[in-house]
Amino acid sequence: MDPFEELERMAINATSDSQLDEDEPCAEDVSRWQRLFLYKYSEAKEKIEKHRSDLARERVSEDLWALLRPQFQGYDREAYEHKLTLMSSPSFSRMHSDQKSPKNSVSETHAFFLFRMEGPLEQANVIREALGSDSAPEFKHGWGEDGEASFCRVDSTGKAIIEQWLLQQRSSHRPIFVRESLGRKDLSGTSIYPFLGIDATLPQHRLIALKSAPEPQQNQYPV
Repeated sequence: MDPFEELERMAINATSDSQLDEDEPCAEDVSRWQRLFLYKYSEAKEKIEKHRSDLARERVSEDLWALLRPQFQGYDREAYEHKLTLMSSPSFSRMHSDQKSPKNSVSETHAFFLFRMEGPLEQANVIREALGSDSAPEFKHGWGEDGEASFCRVDSTGKAIIEQWLLQQRSSHRPIFVRESLGRKDLSGTSIYPFLGIDATLPQHRLIALKSAPEPQQNQYPV
C-alpha cells in the first residue's frame, strides 16, 4: 500500500474517532458485540476499545455502510468493521476450513446458478481467484438487457464463496444469481431403472443384451 494512503487513512480514523475515544464504550455497544460475537462483557468492552484505537484499520465508508445496513440487521458500522477484521484473519480461515460443512439437501447440493459478469466480477481470472480450488466455474456468452453479455455458472458452494468474497472486498456489488430450472438426472446405461411405472427387476423388463441401450438415454429428451 502507498505510504501516503496509509497515513491519510490513519488521519481519517483518528479524526473520525476522536469523539468516541473520549468516552468508554456505552452499554448498548458492548451488549451488541456480546450478542453478535459471543464475547463476555469485559472482552467485548476491550475489543471495542482496541478497535477504536487501531488507526491503521480498514474503515467502511458511510456511503458503503448505508448500502449494506439493510443486509446486516443488528450491526452498526463498527461491529461490521470488526466482523470483516475477523473474517480476514488467518485463524478464522483455518478454523472454518477445518470444520465440516453442514449437509445440504440433494436439491441444494446439485443446484447450479448463473450470474452476469460485471462490476468486480467482470473478469474470469478474478472469479477463478475468488473461488480458488473449491469450485470450478463455467463461463458462457449470451444476451442480456443491454445486448451481448458474459455469464458465469457456479454450483451452490461457488455461490456462497462469491458472496463471502464480495463481503471481504467491502464491495457493494450484489450479483443476481439465477437458479437453473433443469431437473437433475442420473440414468443407467444398462437398465431402464428408474423408469416410472415399470419394475426394472422383472425378467420381461430386462435388457436382452448389454449392447441394447435403454431409452431415453442420459443425453436424450425429455428426462
